[in-house]
Amino acid sequence: MRNTILQQFLQHKVYASKRTKIWNKQLAPYLYSRTKTAYIYNIFEIAKLLQLAGNICYKITAAKKVILFVGTSNLTQQLVVNSALKTNSAYINTKWINGLFTNWTTNLVQINHLKKLEEQQSLMTKNYVLDKKIKHLKYLYEGLKGLTVLPDLVIFTQIKTNTLALKECLTVGIPTIAFVDIQDNIEHVTYPILGNTENYDSVNYLLEFLTDQILLGLA
Repeated sequence: MRNTILQQFLQHKVYASKRTKIWNKQLAPYLYSRTKTAYIYNIFEIAKLLQLAGNICYKITAAKKVILFVGTSNLTQQLVVNSALKTNSAYINTKWINGLFTNWTTNLVQINHLKKLEEQQSLMTKNYVLDKKIKHLKYLYEGLKGLTVLPDLVIFTQIKTNTLALKECLTVGIPTIAFVDIQDNIEHVTYPILGNTENYDSVNYLLEFLTDQILLGLA
């Protein structure tokens, strides 16, 4: 399995990311070399990170627990939907709702409200006011309609714009998996996966790997 992962890292360009002026020295053990344009990762070391995260996904779903995927960038919006639908998981692909977890009771009311409005919509002719309310709530909560309790694990496809979300997970005690680049601060990430988070093939491969582990746990 490990050799297969290493081959996939090379094929999907997971092993390198664009060089930046600032990088996180905490991730130095995972760095193999630097060129003028890129950071080259030690694929043996980052493979360990991916395998660990995959094992966590397997254990979570084997225990019948709940996973939430978060990917709000243009690159990852559809990818997280794909993974969530395959694994019957929740997802957020538009924007993180500040206070989603720390104010969960209120947000759960909004989720249930959305489901009730959609039921009403299916029984009546077009209603502009109702449609507008539903559109707004769907933008925020569409991927959360299956949630009745807080998730047991959150998977982030990138953390640059999700600092507050990571802190919320930490506050309520939810472990996290996150795809990170060499410049990212991993302080609030439980299980980081180092790779090229700006490359579609790279992110897609990492998500598919975790998705496969989730499906194995569900089997």
